[in-house]
Amino acid sequence: MKLFTFIFLNTLACLTLRAEDTTFIRRLPISEGIFVQNITSDLHNLYVRTSDSIYKWNKGELTFFSLGHNKFSWLESDPNGYYWNHTDYIDETKQARNNIAEYLLPGKSNATTNMAPIGNNSLYVCYGGMVLEYRINREYTRVHKGSSIRNIYAEYGFRMISTYSGVFLDTNYQIFSTENLGDKPEFYSNGKFCKIDSLYFLCQHDLLIYNPISRKFDFFFSEPAPKQFRNIVKVANNCFGIRADGISLINLTERSIEKEIIRAEIIDAVTHGQYLYAIAANGIYYRIESNGSFTKYSTAYKFNEVASINGKLYFGTVNSLLEHKSGSFKPIIEGHEIIEVIAWENTIFFTNNSGLYAIINGNVIPFITGVEFNKHALAADGYMLYAGSVDGLYCFEKFKLNNWIAVRGNETPHFKSDSSNLSTYNIVIGLLLIVSFLVLLIYFVLNRKKGEVESEQIKSKIDVEKIRSTIKSNPNIKSVVDIANELNVSTSTLRRTLAKENSNPLDILKDVKKEICFELIENGENLSTISKRTGYSVRYIKENFLRDR
Repeated sequence: MKLFTFIFLNTLACLTLRAEDTTFIRRLPISEGIFVQNITSDLHNLYVRTSDSIYKWNKGELTFFSLGHNKFSWLESDPNGYYWNHTDYIDETKQARNNIAEYLLPGKSNATTNMAPIGNNSLYVCYGGMVLEYRINREYTRVHKGSSIRNIYAEYGFRMISTYSGVFLDTNYQIFSTENLGDKPEFYSNGKFCKIDSLYFLCQHDLLIYNPISRKFDFFFSEPAPKQFRNIVKVANNCFGIRADGISLINLTERSIEKEIIRAEIIDAVTHGQYLYAIAANGIYYRIESNGSFTKYSTAYKFNEVASINGKLYFGTVNSLLEHKSGSFKPIIEGHEIIEVIAWENTIFFTNNSGLYAIINGNVIPFITGVEFNKHALAADGYMLYAGSVDGLYCFEKFKLNNWIAVRGNETPHFKSDSSNLSTYNIVIGLLLIVSFLVLLIYFVLNRKKGEVESEQIKSKIDVEKIRSTIKSNPNIKSVVDIANELNVSTSTLRRTLAKENSNPLDILKDVKKEICFELIENGENLSTISKRTGYSVRYIKENFLRDR
């Protein structure tokens, strides 16, 4: 029984089970040997019924409340308030079968599985004699679960969500379609959906043009053209095609490439003022004029993102957000990787491989953690903020998001000086600093050896070859977060340690998946089987793994 419980709870913790937007927290630490018959609540307090007693769960402990009659005990309500009802069975209205519990539990629920909510954000489930605690995340909803979101384009009455599993059109912001617009099941997108003048484009491996009347896609170029399109941008009267391997000047009227401007591994590009700014993987950024001429700048940074926000130009790197002004960089925040950045009214949000964060009063406030978000997948319209991850699209309604910002902004400490008490204040602060320094010194001395041992243990875990072997042997590893969970380290520790070896977990993951693909092909497996094993669509495999084979 103990072994089953241990495996069960670790499964919950590792999978972070969700129903809608509900996250598993823990099993309540109720004494060993106590079997819980049912749970009930008055929405403010949780009550636990055992074989013959009712307990109140209060401040982490069970406190005896009263004796229980029959087999189960429930709090019921009427116009006069709450009262106790004791039964020998669990009424169907109290059972948690065929509803949210089915998605929360690793096994099937039964007639004795029941739930009780507390407040606005807590949910408890009685399952197999245990009580499990969940947190309901009401700040957001998650749609297109299981799909890797590549881009969100939104305008009034028109929203296009591009994923590796399909491209989906919504005409009502509250309703998310599940019907793929492509003619074939494997139709997908790995770039942006964008609008130039009155034309809509989908940047796939090829550049596609979208007809909003027929809701069909067609190839844009009349003749063979370069591949790997990621974005289309306009500067003055000229259009530029941003590809993974370069930038081209495009003639929309002739449907042709006028000329190749830059040949490099381009990560992102954005229009800012009268220029197009583009970043490359080797720390180079380009300032491109509307006629295609450009100036090239070399830096020591490793860029992930370039964005124009409220008239300012920002660059995101592997460990900072920088403001670009008059040819120089000013750090806005440091110690955080920036994959994508956007402004929601007066608040800047950014994503990376481990979460979604907001910058409030100069402080980085975590919004969602433990989730790997994608490049080109952070967007907003007048109704919602959208954040696309490797496992679905997170949507935040305007009023809820603004409430969250207001609450977290008020939690940020503010300090004011009082000149009348300045001397006393300085003395107290000085003493506190001295005491703090002594405590830190003692802590450092006592824990230095422990830290060295832990560092060596982590280093032994995070070995490139060991990671490759782990990915290869475990078909359930689909993301960087999965790798970190398998090694029992944080994603930030994983990336930081690998960076010292001039590597990163995402590149390793893609490389191993490519090896697996080739091995399966040599063994005669079909593309459908390979797609399921690697987690990539058939089309993605063809165009990214097999194109040059």
